Amino acid sequence: MYTRETHNFISSLKVLRHETNLNKLIEFHMEQIMTFKNACRKIESTLHATKFLTNRTDPTSTVVPLF
Repeated sequence: MYTRETHNFISSLKVLRHETNLNKLIEFHMEQIMTFKNACRKIESTLHATKFLTNRTDPTSTVVPLF
């Protein structure tokens, strides 16, 4: 028999499913953000190394910071 308690239970399951899907989506995007952040760190590290090497090999060179 379909009662108010049954309706409330089904509603709570729907909310739980929705929250679970949101958590999965948030987790996925957090992983994407961390991947992007790590890539930015590698680029930044490379730029610093390149700037150091450029300045060391050619004292007259001008390196313009990108950031």
